[in-house]
This record gives sequence, C-alpha cells and structure tokens, in this order.
Amino acid sequence: MSDIKSWAAAVCAAAIAGSLAHLMSPPGNMQKIYKLVVSTFFICAMLMPLLSAGKEISQAFPELPQAREESGAGMQSALQDQTAELFTAEIRRLTARKLEEMEVSYVGISVDIHESGDGGIYIEQLDILLPPEEEERGGEILWEIKNYLGVAPKLIRQEGSEQ
Repeated sequence: MSDIKSWAAAVCAAAIAGSLAHLMSPPGNMQKIYKLVVSTFFICAMLMPLLSAGKEISQAFPELPQAREESGAGMQSALQDQTAELFTAEIRRLTARKLEEMEVSYVGISVDIHESGDGGIYIEQLDILLPPEEEERGGEILWEIKNYLGVAPKLIRQEGSEQ
C-alpha cells in the first residue's frame, strides 16, 4: 500500500512541477516545445513506478512459467485420458444399441483402444461376450457390427470358448 501512496505522491509532485513550469514558459513557438517536454516528463513520472513494480513482480515469481508448463502438461494428460474414456464408453454404447436393435442378448462388451502419438484414438479390439444361445447368430453379429462400426468384433462365449 505504501508503494501506491508513494506513486500517487510522485504523480502529484510531477503535476505541480509541470504546472509551475508551464506558467513560467516563454510565449510563442518555445511554449509548444516546453509543453511537449513537460508532458513527456509527466508521463514518465507516472509510468516509471509501474515499470519498476513489474520488474519486482517478475523477480518475485521466476518459477511461474515453469509451473504453468507443468500444469499445462498435466491438463493435456488429463484431457487425453478423459477423451479415451469417452471414446471407449461411446463405442460400448453404440455396440450395445446395435445388438439391441438386432435383438441379440449379450453379457458384456469390452473395448481396447490405442492412442497414437498424433492425438488419434483407434479401436484395437472389440470383444462381445455372448451367452451360448446366441452362438448360432455369430456370423450375422460379426457382419452387422463390422458394417456399423468399421471394426470386426471378437465374439466370446460366456463359458470362455472363443468364436
């Protein structure tokens, strides 16, 4: 607070000094130059404390850019994780909806994804756990899901034998 008071006092002193100098300035063309010099002095008197305060702030927080980079990397990682979770949930939802449209009962849906270095997310494997009574519809399920999602699922019988 004392810094603000000293800045205000310096601005007031500069204004008083500028006014007195203006009153004593010679008339004519010299007066215009004198006004320009006094105005420049007044602006400098106002800005100098602000500029020096900016240097003090940057010296007080030298680790701020590094902390911002670290938090940015953490946010990027969290965003990628959330995107992967949402993608996986959406693939599960779309698969379940298609199976329900086909009136196929299922036990579970598992989605494994791969995140590429360029930010892409790809379906690595789609597993559908089916009860034994749906075994005879395996070919139809494979074809429909592949046409719907573009990925051929791996059908797994509930007992554990694969199709």
